[in-house]
Amino acid sequence: MQKVSLVLTVLNENTSMERLMEALARQSKKPDEIIFIDAGSTDGTIDRIRKVQEKNRRIRLLVEPGANRSRGRNFGIERAHGPIIALTDGGCWPKKDWLKKLTAAFTNKEVDVVGGFYLPEGESLFQKSLSVYTCARKHQLHAKTFLPASRSMAFRKRIWKKVGGFPEELTTCEDRVFIQRLQDTGAKFATAPRAIVYWEQKKTWKEAFQQLYGYAKGDMEAQYFPHVLRIGLVWLRYLLAGSFLLSFPLLLLFIIPQYLAWVIGKGYPAVKDKRALYLLPLMQLVADLAVLSGSLAGMISKKRVLQ
Repeated sequence: MQKVSLVLTVLNENTSMERLMEALARQSKKPDEIIFIDAGSTDGTIDRIRKVQEKNRRIRLLVEPGANRSRGRNFGIERAHGPIIALTDGGCWPKKDWLKKLTAAFTNKEVDVVGGFYLPEGESLFQKSLSVYTCARKHQLHAKTFLPASRSMAFRKRIWKKVGGFPEELTTCEDRVFIQRLQDTGAKFATAPRAIVYWEQKKTWKEAFQQLYGYAKGDMEAQYFPHVLRIGLVWLRYLLAGSFLLSFPLLLLFIIPQYLAWVIGKGYPAVKDKRALYLLPLMQLVADLAVLSGSLAGMISKKRVLQ
């Protein structure tokens, strides 16, 4: 098997770093090197990595102040020694067999990219409810349609180089644009649904709003069509609601209960807590406001990416 370089971007991850380090140390397949790219942490993250680095020669630390995730990944991949690159992020914790299962498909020399999976991590009702809006579900994992995310992905370094790396002008949706460019080059994809990382969900309303706002803004800047289409449906939903309010206000008495039933119906199976009956509609409203404002900011942004 060819050498594997694991590349991770981090920024102020001191509180989650210990768990991440433990998860990496337990991997049944050890990466040949682990490259941390720190964007300028001020909370002790760098010191914690250096402390572990003293005991593990596989660990390399690169500091690139101010780098976004795209720049950080490109910076690390450029300096990686392995022909196979595995990716995850700070705030994620791989399962013990994650890297082994993620890289197994590369025994087939025709495979260029492997997409693993990720599951939400968080014990609170808020985190479980938020995961409805941030995470794909197992039933959505289809080999022909599933697009991997950078928190659980591997690829050959040569194919990364062929497409020019991650788009550094984007701070979100960068992995979707990267994947789209790989698809356009004819890269061969494989899926590894059992290569799982756990992804910690945000804990406050402010953090959740900022996260969803950033996603929507990035989607518009990237002009990533599937996500732009979903954003368009959110706008259409509220435009129709506004027109009904002005022209047929009584009709809303019928529409609103249907809408609430849809919100709860899609989210409750993931949460399975009766308290979510009131939290999910509020989460939907916050998510919609984040999408509307974020997409509007993306429309007027100068960081538009031409596909």
